[in-house]
Amino acid sequence: MLKKRKTLTTLLIWLALQFLCMIPAFLIIFPIAKATDMSMEERGTYMTLITLILAQLLSLLIFRLLKYFRLSETVKPVPKAKTLIMSVAGGISLFYAINIIQAQFDIPDLLEQQMEGLLSSVWGFIAICILAPLSEEVMMRRIILKDMWRKTGKMWGGILISSAIFAIIHLNPAQVVFAFPAAIILGWLYAVTGSLSVPILVHMANNSIAFFTSQTDADDPVLSDPETMAVLAATLAAGLILMWLIAKEKRKADLLSGQEAEITESEEVREEL
Repeated sequence: MLKKRKTLTTLLIWLALQFLCMIPAFLIIFPIAKATDMSMEERGTYMTLITLILAQLLSLLIFRLLKYFRLSETVKPVPKAKTLIMSVAGGISLFYAINIIQAQFDIPDLLEQQMEGLLSSVWGFIAICILAPLSEEVMMRRIILKDMWRKTGKMWGGILISSAIFAIIHLNPAQVVFAFPAAIILGWLYAVTGSLSVPILVHMANNSIAFFTSQTDADDPVLSDPETMAVLAATLAAGLILMWLIAKEKRKADLLSGQEAEITESEEVREEL
């Protein structure tokens, strides 16, 4: 069923929703703003918040109607607790290392002012840390990565293409630079574990950490600082080791699965004899 879907059409619908939902958001905010003398900054914040929530909810509804998104398919196959913990810890470690490297460059953040308002509300948390990861992982990993993997015949073909699309659609330069390597990590985790719940949880964890740490006044890390270099080396090493362990677990599981299949086949042959 999935192979017959038009991935490009679904992607365009998903992207269109991100903009079309600005219309109902404006219709909701405009009369309230006039009645309460809401500032332009507040209008922008609430417009962005309502647009985000509506777009993600409608996206999930469409994915459900197209049978791309089912709770059973999201959590199955259920990964081991060990795999989930290593995935989240490894993903966050590598994301932190990417953030340190990105902080060394003066990359413009076009949405910084709008995001500040979102990062101080419960609804902002729901939109950024729960709904956005769900919607984006279904679209980018469940639909695009899987389809590109099938079409190219290569896992890395699917991962790189879906990661490039994920980065481009963010538009904001500061997010694009981070999104591409982050998407490669999320895509690899999905491909190796076979469970969409893994990248969803890693994505949610990353956004949640960013949500809460953004409210602190910590300075950007500088590589000339020995402590920063030590943290970068430690997070990179920890992340890569954990990813290696996840891949090792996958190879072990595949080997056991193959052995079980051979035993089952052998037993069936003996029964026939």
